[in-house]
Amino acid sequence: MLCSKCKTAVAEDGEKCGYCGAKIDKTRARKVTGGILVFVAALFAVVCGLSVVSAKKQAGEETALEAPDEPAPRLAEAAPAPEKSETEAEELKEAAIFAARTAEKFCEEFSKYSVYITNMGYLYEASSGAYITARDVIPEGLPEAELYREALLLYMKPSDVRAEGGLPTKKTGSGFAVFAAYETKNGFLIADSEETCGEITRETMQKLLAVYDNKHGQLRKVIKDGSDYGQIVKLLSPKYPDGFDFRYLYKDDKYCAALVSPTKDTADISGYLFELDEEKWKLGVSGYDKYAKYKAYVNARYPDCAPELLFAPLANAVGYISAENPEAAAAVAASGKLPASARLTFQCAAGAFYYAETAGGKKILAHKENEEWSVYEAETYESAVSLMDGLSRRPPLFILRQY
Repeated sequence: MLCSKCKTAVAEDGEKCGYCGAKIDKTRARKVTGGILVFVAALFAVVCGLSVVSAKKQAGEETALEAPDEPAPRLAEAAPAPEKSETEAEELKEAAIFAARTAEKFCEEFSKYSVYITNMGYLYEASSGAYITARDVIPEGLPEAELYREALLLYMKPSDVRAEGGLPTKKTGSGFAVFAAYETKNGFLIADSEETCGEITRETMQKLLAVYDNKHGQLRKVIKDGSDYGQIVKLLSPKYPDGFDFRYLYKDDKYCAALVSPTKDTADISGYLFELDEEKWKLGVSGYDKYAKYKAYVNARYPDCAPELLFAPLANAVGYISAENPEAAAAVAASGKLPASARLTFQCAAGAFYYAETAGGKKILAHKENEEWSVYEAETYESAVSLMDGLSRRPPLFILRQY
C-alpha cells in the first residue's frame, strides 16, 4: 500500500506511515496503490491506437482544415453540483491529483509518437485530431474508476493558471502542463500532478478557458486580389525576389496560414503563420513546416490558433516531394490529354500523385495505383482537391497550386 499523504510504501498491516507518521487509511491507500499499478495497463490499452496514429504520420499524409473527431469538452450547463461532505471533498481532491498525474505520465510515455497540444484549453492529440479524455488514460476496473474517469483534462501554461485562474500551481516553465478539474457547487476544483489543488468559480474558469479560445470565425480560403491577399503577398515578396506560388492560403478572423514555394522550385515548400493586428497582417511564424511536430511548435507560441488551420507536408516526408516526375509526365503525354506543344508552367509530385498546369490554364492530375497511372483533368483548384480526396483518404494536397 501507499501512504495517501506522502505516497511512501507502507506494510499491509501498518497503522502509521514510517516516513511522515500519518495514520494509514487502508481503504484509501489501496486505492492509490491500485491506481499506480494499473497505470501500466492503461498505457498498454492505448498503444495500439497510438501506433495507428504513428503509421499515418510516417506516411506523410495530413489533411487541411481537419475538424476534431469529437466536440470539445464543455463546461456543464446544468445546475451546480451539490455540496459535498468533507470526506467526499477530500476524495475529489485526491481523484483530481490522480487524474492529472496519470494523464501527465501518459503524455510523457507517448510523446515520441504523438503531438500533444492545447485545443480550447483541453488536452488534444493533433495527429489523430482527437481530445484526450480521462477515459482514454484511466482504465475501467480500478477502484473509484468512474470518479477518476469523469475528470476534465486541461492542457494549459502554468503561468496562465496562476494569472487567470489564481491557483498557486507549483508547475514552472513556459510550456504546457496537464491539469484535472471537477465541477463543484461553487465552481471547479483544479489540481496538477504536484498535488497543488484549489477551487475557482465558474466565471474564473470561463476566463481561464478564454485564453485558449481558438474560434475566430469561419476557416476559409483567402480571396485572390482581396485586401488580405495583397497584404500577405507584400509581406512574402522580399523572401522570394524571383516569384512564388501559394500552395495553401486559408484564414479565420485572427490568423492566416500559408504554404509557399518559389517559382523555380515547386518542391521547396515553406509554411508561414500570420496574425491580424488592427486590420493589418503581420508575420508570426516563418518556416513552421520544418518541424516534425509543427502544430505543437505553433501551438506553444499561439495557443489560441485553431490547429485545423495549419497544414503542411510533414518534415519526415519532404524527401518524397519532387518538382517533377518523368514517369508520371510520360503517362500524361501518352493519355492525349495534353497536346505535344503544351508548355508546363507548374508541376509537382508526391508519392502516388502528380499535378501539372499549362500556360493555357489547363490542370492535369495523375495518380498511380497498382503500377498503373490514371490521368484526370480538373477545372479548378477545388475540383482537383475533390479528385484527390476521392482517390486517397489523405492525399498530399500540398502538390496543388491554389491560385
